[in-house]
Amino acid sequence: MRICVYGAGAIGGNFAARLAAAGNDVSIVARGAHLEAIRARGLTLLAGDQKITASVKASDRPADLGPQDAVLVTLKASGQHVLADTIGPLLGPDTPVAFVQNGIPWWYGHGLAKARPPAPDLSRLDPGGALAKAVGLDHVVGAVVSSPNHVVEPGVVHNEVPDRNILWVGEPDDRTTPRIEALRAALKAAGIGSPATTDIRYEIWHKLMANLTGSTVCLVPPVAARPYRGAGRRGGAWRGARRPSGHALRAQARLHQSSSVDPAGLRSWPADGNRIDRARAARLRAQRRGRDPDPGCHRIDLRYAGSGQRTLLALARTWR
Repeated sequence: MRICVYGAGAIGGNFAARLAAAGNDVSIVARGAHLEAIRARGLTLLAGDQKITASVKASDRPADLGPQDAVLVTLKASGQHVLADTIGPLLGPDTPVAFVQNGIPWWYGHGLAKARPPAPDLSRLDPGGALAKAVGLDHVVGAVVSSPNHVVEPGVVHNEVPDRNILWVGEPDDRTTPRIEALRAALKAAGIGSPATTDIRYEIWHKLMANLTGSTVCLVPPVAARPYRGAGRRGGAWRGARRPSGHALRAQARLHQSSSVDPAGLRSWPADGNRIDRARAARLRAQRRGRDPDPGCHRIDLRYAGSGQRTLLALARTWR
């Protein structure tokens, strides 16, 4: 396949290198020192004991790269506005453009089933409809990624967990189409997991829950998320943050009547928000009496998980 990765930083660089190594005709849109290094020495991926140096076409002008069979947009949501003026030359009649991002995407309301509540006004995510006009809603594909990476130096990307590279892709209306199947096949052949999904919005909200948990907990000290998942105080903080965000996810799933949500997979989250509030009040009383056995854990739970619950529940309620 002819595949362009638009924004080949950490995640984009990982996927571009793997797709190129698997025999695809890969091009990338990059800029600055990263672009110059890739032009001079190729794109290097370090993944465990594996080193891939891929020769890819690289430019800061999409017009240099020509029409593609697929485009992976790995820009952050706040930088996607540049696509409106530049993406046109990459598009063929049926080129899927997969928006690989965190959070609620600008196209979220497109393709929603009539049985679901309509999306709220998301026009601030695409001012003036510039992206919708430039990309074309028929080209849009939803995408959700799980792949920790960072750029070591210009032209070199480190894949931190080589056995966890996953990209869910799906049509906005959740149909299974030939272009989705072709894209999944190319990803899998490159060693990138791409499980089938019947509800791309569920994957979006599930990733948002994970980001809420990991990102807020990791704001406390400057360490990665992985050490928090074990036992002890750090593990308690992690689990404390997951409880209210999981409750919000369930609330959102009910509002969307999502057939892909597995209730059994979410049973560990409290089903009653008031129950969380009662537990929080009990912990506060215990702290005041000096009986809190793990004050650091509860402090994180109260200050961060609580605000996260309110934020996600507020988002979910806009879909009522």
